[in-house]
This record gives sequence, C-alpha cells and structure tokens, in this order.
Amino acid sequence: MRYIYAISMLSFALGMASCQSPDAKQAETKATASTEPQESPSAGTALETQSDTLYTQQSEVSTGNSNLTAGGSSLTAGQSGLNTEISLAADQLFDFDKALLKPEAEPALEALAAQLQKLGQEPVEITGYTDSKGDDAYNEKLSLRRANAVKDWLLAKGLPNNFRTQGLGEKDPVAENTLANGADNPDGRAKNRRVEIKYLGSQSISK
Repeated sequence: MRYIYAISMLSFALGMASCQSPDAKQAETKATASTEPQESPSAGTALETQSDTLYTQQSEVSTGNSNLTAGGSSLTAGQSGLNTEISLAADQLFDFDKALLKPEAEPALEALAAQLQKLGQEPVEITGYTDSKGDDAYNEKLSLRRANAVKDWLLAKGLPNNFRTQGLGEKDPVAENTLANGADNPDGRAKNRRVEIKYLGSQSISK
C-alpha cells in the first residue's frame, strides 16, 4: 500500500513540472542567455568608423581633381616639390598673335581662380610662352603681354595681388617644334604656346 502511494506522489510531482507556465520557461531562457559571454561591438564599430572616414577623405580628393580639370584639356596641373604648377593652353586663351583673352577662355580661367583661392598668400608666378616661330624679342614681348592678361583677369576676380609675371618666348619648350625629318610639328608647337602658373608655397592641390 505504501509502495502504491509513493508511486502516485511521484507521478503527481512530474505532472506539475510539465505544467510549468510559459512565462516561467521564458524567464529561465533569459536567465541562461544573460550568463553567456557577449561579443563587444566596440572594435568592429571603430574599424567601420575609420573606413568611413577614409572613404570621405578619398571622395574629397576626387572632388578636388574634378574641379581642377573643369577647363578640359586647356588646363593641366602638376606638383614639383612644394610648388603647384598649372598650365593653360594659349590657343584656347588667345587668338593668333594676340594678347586679348577670348570668351572661350572663361571655363579654364574660372577653374584656375577656384584653385588659387584654395591656396595661401605666397607669391604666384605667371609665365607666358610661345613656339619657335618669329623673332625672339617679339615672342618674349607677346608672351609677357599674355601673362599680364591672365594676371589682370585674376585680379578682376578679386584674388590678392601676389602675382609676378614674365615672358620667356620660345624658351623651355615642352614639345618639339619640328619633327625628326625637319618637317613642322603643329601639335608640338601648340603645346609650347602656353601660360604657366606656379604657386610658390608649401600648400598643394590634391592629386
């Protein structure tokens, strides 16, 4: 009789355990989960933040380059030590044998002004060049007049008067004026007809 009573009590206890409320089971699950180690997100978040910052800086550099080339093929730039050098094609700026700026020069000059405004107050050197055709003395005077025309345009736009100009005529060519067989080289002459702007400071345009 006692044996049967013990079996009955055991069955009753098991039945009560199986009828435990869902809320109690969820509480147990939460308690178990809270004891498991959690991975700290700080390291991953810091890495993602650094990546976002790097991407932003790269975007800013790309934007700067786009502004620099806004004038198309008439405007190119390079870096030489601490100096920033920008070259403008004279054929887009001036008519043949003239020193009066053409309306077509506006986009290249606007791009130039935008870049110079980002730099400091150090001197800016503007140098005019021609090809090798014509008298040396005449070419030097023409190239100086062209350099002064660019300077005057920049001053009219409100840039500080920290410019100095010079005209070097056919000196320092960047391309051959004639081909190896002695024939004329129009493409080379066009490259030599130019106005160069050199910023003589420690800042630079991002490349």
